[in-house]
Amino acid sequence: MREIEKIIKELRLTEVISVQSDDCEWDGFTAWRTPRGRFYWFTDSGCSCTSFGEVIESASELSDGTRADLERAFREWAGAHAIDHVNVIDTIEKMRQIR
Repeated sequence: MREIEKIIKELRLTEVISVQSDDCEWDGFTAWRTPRGRFYWFTDSGCSCTSFGEVIESASELSDGTRADLERAFREWAGAHAIDHVNVIDTIEKMRQIR
């Protein structure tokens, strides 16, 4: 089991969003929510020979915060990467509907 999978299980995280480009060289942003409503997220990039989260060794490498913190981090990440504008708007709308 990869370390990211252990962290997800240990913290009882549920994935709420995942955006990744489909190119050989990719960028990704994934966020999870705890049962108590805290959000964790991680950004990564790589090529076809690596996978998302491969570099994570501990939970301290994940960012965490409120829904507003998550939305702000996602907007910043999407603005720095060539992510489809419609996809960004849809993803932010999904974030706002998370209960």
